[in-house]
Amino acid sequence: MTPPADAWVDVTPSLPGEGGLFAVGFSGNRGLAVGIQALAVPARDPLSRGARARGGEEYRGLVLETSGGAWNDATPSIVPDGTALLGVAFDVTGAAILVGGTMDFTPILLDERGGWSLPALPVSQGVLYGVARGDGTALRAAGVSNAGIALRSAGADSWIEEDLGFGTPPNDKGLIDLVSADGIFYGAGFDDAGPPYQVLLENDGSGWRPVEIDMPVLTGREVNAVAATGEGSLFIGGSLVDFSEDSADEYVAFLLGRDTDGSWFEIVLPDAGGLDKVNDILASDAAVYLACGMEEGRILRSAGGAAKDEGPGTPGRILALAEGPGGTIHAVGVRDLPDGTARALILRRDP
Repeated sequence: MTPPADAWVDVTPSLPGEGGLFAVGFSGNRGLAVGIQALAVPARDPLSRGARARGGEEYRGLVLETSGGAWNDATPSIVPDGTALLGVAFDVTGAAILVGGTMDFTPILLDERGGWSLPALPVSQGVLYGVARGDGTALRAAGVSNAGIALRSAGADSWIEEDLGFGTPPNDKGLIDLVSADGIFYGAGFDDAGPPYQVLLENDGSGWRPVEIDMPVLTGREVNAVAATGEGSLFIGGSLVDFSEDSADEYVAFLLGRDTDGSWFEIVLPDAGGLDKVNDILASDAAVYLACGMEEGRILRSAGGAAKDEGPGTPGRILALAEGPGGTIHAVGVRDLPDGTARALILRRDP
């Protein structure tokens, strides 16, 4: 039985300033949600360190933490000014890895193994969008630059660059979502030097290689999200983009699935034009959840049948999903307010 739309409860803490949350993850009862916050600051020496959002404000990376109760600000003091945090994962001990980038297009990785640190990275330009843990101690991070970014952990504070196989034309390319299942990492993204412009890669430990999407429906589609199951099923989602004059919707959400036999199929979404975009996919044991929206945040749920819209219709965007303790599902994103400002958003769905 599908619960009503109000099954999603707003659990956002009161926070100063504007901001938003871009990723969420759990290790046991501990949850972390990461994003960005703009704080009001007094006037100061214009040569001092910092990144201003606009007059009187300053950007900083934001980390919220919960241990089963309320969410609280737990941003490490070493987070550089002007940082947006975009991804979170945990190692086998529960230590967190956070990734993102600065306003000047410098990748950032925070490693909690051995205490919070900012390890030196083998790449100096770009933004890290995703991080994931595979089997055992395997950890990988990925992002966007003019050649794409893929990093493999060689231990605390040690990351090794991997080749994504893009080559080096001066075009933006890389992975904007990264997941792992059954010992295989999957990354979804784009290559502006395509075709193909849509990117889906996999790595079973022997290197990154393309995953063929054997469907004639990818033209004009942006791939933003990937999810995988331990049985070999895959899901990718994003938006069909059409700016032509006769287009009814400039953005139309889409979802594709791959069966365990390798065959691809399209999953029909209700009101795909109103959903705009699939921002994230969560394949839990009980159901598949979709985080959607560009102007109205909505969440879809499919438990073995057609996907059903569970709301909540919040002005803004639902950007990421994660399963927490006891089968709870958590969604994060950005809430747009009538005064034109934006605030962080956290929703919870109980089983």
